[in-house]
Amino acid sequence: MNSILKNNLFRYGLLIKIFSVIFFLPIIQENLFNSFITFFINNPSFDAWTNYLNNSNNIIAFPYGPVMLTVFLPLTYLGKLIGLAFGHEIYFIGLGFRITLLFFDFFGLILFKKLFPSKLKKILIFYWLSPLIFYVTFIHGQIDLVPSVFLLGAYSFISVNQFKKSGLFLGLALASKLSIAIILPIPIIYIFQNNRLVKGLSPFIKSLFLTSFSLVILPLLSIGYRKMVFGSPMLNSVFWFKFSMGNQFEIFLLPIALLLIYYFLWRIKRSNFILLTSVSGFAFLVSVLMMPPNPGWLIWSLPFLIMYQMNSDITGKILVTSFSLLSIIFISLNFSVSKIYFLFKDFEVPFNYLQKQNQGLLYTIFISIGIILCIRLYRESIRNNDYFRLSRNPISIGICGGPKSGKKELSDALIDIFGEHSSIQVFQKDYLKWINNSPMWKRVSVYNSRSQDLLKLSRDLNLLISKNNQKELLKKDYSRLRSKNNPFIIVNGFHLFQSKTFSDLFAIKIFLEPSSTVNNFWLHKNEKNESMSNKNI
Repeated sequence: MNSILKNNLFRYGLLIKIFSVIFFLPIIQENLFNSFITFFINNPSFDAWTNYLNNSNNIIAFPYGPVMLTVFLPLTYLGKLIGLAFGHEIYFIGLGFRITLLFFDFFGLILFKKLFPSKLKKILIFYWLSPLIFYVTFIHGQIDLVPSVFLLGAYSFISVNQFKKSGLFLGLALASKLSIAIILPIPIIYIFQNNRLVKGLSPFIKSLFLTSFSLVILPLLSIGYRKMVFGSPMLNSVFWFKFSMGNQFEIFLLPIALLLIYYFLWRIKRSNFILLTSVSGFAFLVSVLMMPPNPGWLIWSLPFLIMYQMNSDITGKILVTSFSLLSIIFISLNFSVSKIYFLFKDFEVPFNYLQKQNQGLLYTIFISIGIILCIRLYRESIRNNDYFRLSRNPISIGICGGPKSGKKELSDALIDIFGEHSSIQVFQKDYLKWINNSPMWKRVSVYNSRSQDLLKLSRDLNLLISKNNQKELLKKDYSRLRSKNNPFIIVNGFHLFQSKTFSDLFAIKIFLEPSSTVNNFWLHKNEKNESMSNKNI
C-alpha cells in the first residue's frame, strides 16, 4: 500500500480524478442514477424499483439490482445531508455518488497490485492512468467500473485458490451487472478441468449460487425490479448482431461466438491463470464488438486488455491505447457527457467536435482495431500459452541422477504439488532385464545401462504420452500403467538422458547432482533402513 501512495504517478492520477469528481457533473448520473437513489432516500421502501415506477415511467433510470443500490447509497445519503446544510443538495448527492466510483477505482488498483505485485509502474500507467476508464467513469458517468472491479476481485481470489470468496465476488459482479453472465462459464470450466483445483469447485459453486440466488433471483418477486433490470432494453443487445435466413428465421451471432469460446476452453483440458484471464478478455472483447456501441460495455474487457497490455510488446501497447482513444472520441460524438460545475453554476461541455459524417469511418477503424486486438490476444496470450501448447498430451518430466541423489525425494515433492490424482510415477528400476537371482547380476551392476530394458521403458512412455495410444494401456500387459489421463508423468532413473531419442521424450528434464556430503548422508540413511528391515525379516 505504501509503495502505491508514495508513487508520483498515483498522486498525479489521483489529483486529476479528484478534480473531475469535484467539477464534472455527468449528465447520465444527474438525470438517471441520482434521481432514482434520491427518490429512494426520500421515499424508503423494501421494493425501491416498484416504488419508483409508481411515480415515474422511466424504466432505464436504474437498471441495476440491490448490490449497486447498496454500494452507492451510503455516500449519496451523506452527500444529501451535507447538501441540505449548504443549500446545494443536488450537487452534493452527485458528489457522494462520484466519490464512490473513485473508491472503486482505487480498489481496482489494489487488486491489480495483488495480482501483479512486481509490476506497479505498469499497473499505474495502464490502469490508474487509463484514459478510457477515466473518461467513461468520471466524464461520461457510467458505473460499469463497479461490476468490473467485483469481477477482478473474483479472479484475484481464484489466483490464490480462495474459491468461496471468489464465488462470492463473482456473484456480486453478476448481481451488479447481469451482462457478467457472458463469462460465467469460463471460471467454472477453468476450475473443473484443473485436477489441482477441482476440489474448490464445490465451495465456488455454492458461494456463487447463494449470492446470485439472494441478490439476483429473489428480487424477481418485485414487479419493478423485473421491469427495470430484467426488462432493460440493453439485455437485448446480445441479439443485435444477426443475419436473416429468409423471412422467418434469424441467426444471432454473438451467442454462437460465445458457445464456441466455451467449447474451445473446454477442449484445452488444462489451463493456467494467464489462459483464464486471456480467454475471459477475448470473450468480453468479442461481445463488445458484436453489440451496439455503449460506453459502459467498453469497461468490461478493459481490465483484461490491461493485463495483456502489461505483458505485450510495443505494438500491443499502442493498439490498446489506440482502441481506448478511439473509444473516447466515439463516445463524445454519440453520447451526452458532462456539465462543469464552477462557482455554483453549470456549464455545458462542448465535446461534439467532429462532423457526424466522419462517424462511420471512425467506427470502422474502431472495430478494425478491436478485431486486430482479438487476433493478437488469441495468438500471443492463448495459442502461445505453454498450457495451451501442452494441452494435447500429458507433460512428461524426467528426473535423472546417480544413486541416492534425491530423485525419489524430488518426485514425491512434485506429486505433492500436482496431486496424486494428476500424476503417475514411473521408475527405471522397474525395467530390469533379469530376475533377482539371475547369474547376470554377478557380472553387471544394477547401475549399468545394459541391465535396464530401456526399449520397453521407451515404448511405455510413448503409450502414456500419446493420447492416440491410450487404448493400448487397457491391455493386460500395461495394467500397472493405467491412468485417468494423468496430465503429469514423472519418470525417475539413472540413464534417462543417455540417448537423445530417449531424452526427447521429456518436456522437462532435471538432472540432480547433490554435494558429496548430502549424497553420503542419503546413502548411509538408506543402508541403515535396509539393515533394520533385514533384522525385522
